[in-house]
Amino acid sequence: MITVRWGQDLHPAVFLCQADSTAATHILYVDGSGSVQSPGEQYFILGGVSIFERQIYHLIRHLDDYVGSLELGPPEDIELHASVIANGKGRPWKGIPRKRRLEIIDGALDVFMNKGSDRTRLFAAAVDKQFRVPQDPVEYAFEEIRNRFNLQLARICNRSPKADAQ
Repeated sequence: MITVRWGQDLHPAVFLCQADSTAATHILYVDGSGSVQSPGEQYFILGGVSIFERQIYHLIRHLDDYVGSLELGPPEDIELHASVIANGKGRPWKGIPRKRRLEIIDGALDVFMNKGSDRTRLFAAAVDKQFRVPQDPVEYAFEEIRNRFNLQLARICNRSPKADAQ
């Protein structure tokens, strides 16, 4: 049986899922972009990354190595927020040409896709706020992400040993 636990009103939220008492936990980190209240933004976007619990340390290490290779300062002082990087706001992004900043975002995503396990997945939901009325765009986006995460877990849990060997 698949169980999903998460706290309401958490932003960003961490979903902890476990197929059964003997299976490993898969974690889904979710964060949003945009503001539901802002009339100047047409979309609310929610994104997430799902990872097998024992892979987190290794993925973080690869991301730290990538950030260190950029030579922008101590890796522990640099956060990878796509909107901040893309817009060139704040240190160390201000003054770096936009093309280079976009390459940095692509490089970070490559780390996720190439250094994560075969079960690492990226999720996203973009909600056009005017078409979700009266449903809350945040609630709708969370439900979409949650449904896709549940599908991923179902695929993992129902995978037979023969399927893993292929």
